[in-house]
Amino acid sequence: MQPAGPSFPTLSPDGRRVAATLGDPASGAADVALLLIDRTSGRTVRIALYGRADGRPPAWLRTGTVVVPILERTDAPTLAIVDTTTGAVSRRPSAGGAFAASGDGRVVAVADRGSARVRAGPTTAFRDPNAWASAARAIGPPDDAAQAAQLLLDRTGSRLAVAWLDAAGDPADVTVYERADDGWETRANVPLPGGTEVVVLVGFDP
Repeated sequence: MQPAGPSFPTLSPDGRRVAATLGDPASGAADVALLLIDRTSGRTVRIALYGRADGRPPAWLRTGTVVVPILERTDAPTLAIVDTTTGAVSRRPSAGGAFAASGDGRVVAVADRGSARVRAGPTTAFRDPNAWASAARAIGPPDDAAQAAQLLLDRTGSRLAVAWLDAAGDPADVTVYERADDGWETRANVPLPGGTEVVVLVGFDP
C-alpha cells in the first residue's frame, strides 16, 4: 500500500509556510504527522504526532503554532499543539468536532460533538480549560440542524461560518455569525437544497 500523501494544506498567517497532514484516516494506522513546507526554499520538516489521522485540517494559531486534530491510539479525540520552531508537541483533549482559527490566530472555534454546540473565544484562553469555559461563547444549531460539520473564521475572528448537518448527517444549511459584546449574532442563514452531499467552506469575501 502506498503511503498517503500530504492533505489539508493551510497557509501560515505570514504566508511563508504551508502546514499539511500526513496519514490516511481510513488506514487505522497511528502514523499521522505534520508536514511543514517553506514556500521560498521548498524545505520540508516532518513532525510525528503519534496518533491517527482524524481527517480534519491543521489550523495556525499564529506563525509559530499549529493545531492538528488527531485520534489517540485509544481513539480519544485530541488536539496536537505543535511548536513549529522547536518541534515540541503538546496535547489537549478535544470535543471531537471541527476546529478553526482566525487568520490572525487570535480567535478559535471548536465544535462539541456531545452537545452539538460550537464554542468560540480568544486563543489566549484556549489552553486553560477554566479560562476557556468562561471566555468562550456557545452557539446552538438552527432548528433544522443537529451537528456542525465545518467551521470557518475570517481573518480577524469577527465572523464565523458554520456548515450544519441535519439529524441524518446530510448538509442542512450554512449560517454566518458576527461577534457581538455578549456572544455571536446570526447575520445570514442559507438553507441548502435537498440532496446536497458535500459543503466546503473556503473563505470570506471580502
